[in-house]
Amino acid sequence: MKNNYNFFTTNLCLEEGLKMKEKNKRLAKNTIIILISKFCTQFLSLIILPFLTTLLTTDEYGTFDLISTFAWLIAPFMSIQIENGIFRFLIDVRDNQKEIKNIITNGIIDAIIQLLIFTCIYAVILLNFHINNGIAIYLYALSTILLNIPLQISRGLGDNLSYAKSSIIVGISNLVLSIITIYNFRLGLNGLIISGIISNIIGGLYIIFKKRLYKYFSYKLLNKLQSKELIKYSLPLVPNSISSWITSISDKAMISILIGTSANGIYSIATKFSILLSHFFSVFNLSWTESAVLSQKEEDRDQYYSETIDNLFFICSSVCLLVLVAMPIIFKIMINEKFNEAYMYIPFLIIGSMFELFSGLIGAIYISLKKSKNIAISTFIAGVINIIINLLFMRKFGIIVACISTIISYAILSMYRIIDIRKYVNLRLDYKKYIFLAILIAILICLYQRNSILISAISIIITVIYSIIINKKHLKAIGRK
Repeated sequence: MKNNYNFFTTNLCLEEGLKMKEKNKRLAKNTIIILISKFCTQFLSLIILPFLTTLLTTDEYGTFDLISTFAWLIAPFMSIQIENGIFRFLIDVRDNQKEIKNIITNGIIDAIIQLLIFTCIYAVILLNFHINNGIAIYLYALSTILLNIPLQISRGLGDNLSYAKSSIIVGISNLVLSIITIYNFRLGLNGLIISGIISNIIGGLYIIFKKRLYKYFSYKLLNKLQSKELIKYSLPLVPNSISSWITSISDKAMISILIGTSANGIYSIATKFSILLSHFFSVFNLSWTESAVLSQKEEDRDQYYSETIDNLFFICSSVCLLVLVAMPIIFKIMINEKFNEAYMYIPFLIIGSMFELFSGLIGAIYISLKKSKNIAISTFIAGVINIIINLLFMRKFGIIVACISTIISYAILSMYRIIDIRKYVNLRLDYKKYIFLAILIAILICLYQRNSILISAISIIITVIYSIIINKKHLKAIGRK
């Protein structure tokens, strides 16, 4: 009897181990696919940058940046984030063609109705108030939605490869069209806007025809209950998106208003590295969100969530530390001396990006549980705290307040989510590792302020050793592959 019990438990452990291995394999595969697409699109944007800065005036480029920023702001109101609802609901029904058609049909109808309502309201605003480049902002936001809905459907159906290819097609199309419209036709700012809009539409059409999405649409499947469920999930994501916009953009706006545009230039340089890290982390978050949803109903869910959050965080935090300790060398090579003040702010912004990463990893669990309201509430709290700190202290203490407010707002966001998520999931994180990491960060920041190549070399050695030890399991797995 004892032997039978041992045999049973051994088989059970092996089965659980195989399941965990398969889930990790799926997560790694999706991460690599999305990472390649992100790298390609970022690389293409870097290729076109010297071309744009040569042919466009600073005013034209600044205006385009403003148009894209405000397009990002109004897009959630135009679609009520229904694309994210479609993605989340599709994951649960990947093997059911009828339900897939039902969700896509009702999601697209919801998007069209909301788009018509917003268009009427926006037209009234434009007729009564003067908004610089108002039509360009609307068209750019519309093209973004026409791209995002097919992209999220592709992800919802589990086709991350088509998602990645579409992103690369958008990048290539934008590069080619920008050269044609700006260099050949000398359209300047208008050429850049037209290129962005058309490339987004091309990317969306690629998914539509590649996945034959038109076959999933049928008026016969209109369902008020399904439509309400999609809207109920998606609507709270609108204030969440706006709060994210406020958190990321408000610092620059308030520095410009309270201190000056020169200070904003310094701050913008300081944020370049943390923004690049955030783009890098978004790759992990996209693939992790899908894995979290797929594992939501499995018995080992809590263990998988706990282990994956730990693993992803320590992999990404190791990257953060390596960037931090290499900064004394990188900064002197890449940044002009007139921006030297930015050097002292970079560590704080990198720490802020680490808290942003952690809160995002927890946020994926909310999505898996369809708790979109919790995402919105927590992000709103963080955004309000960020603005209050800046208003109270920025004029007196300067740029450093923006850095500290970023850390505090994302830290509170992380703590709120880790406490709140325990209502639904029993997370068992390795807090000893987090405490050790906090101590190491404090030491490395003290060494960083010395701004010495020798000390930087010592810091790099310490960080490399730490990264190898903390991620040895993953490095062994890569070695075996």
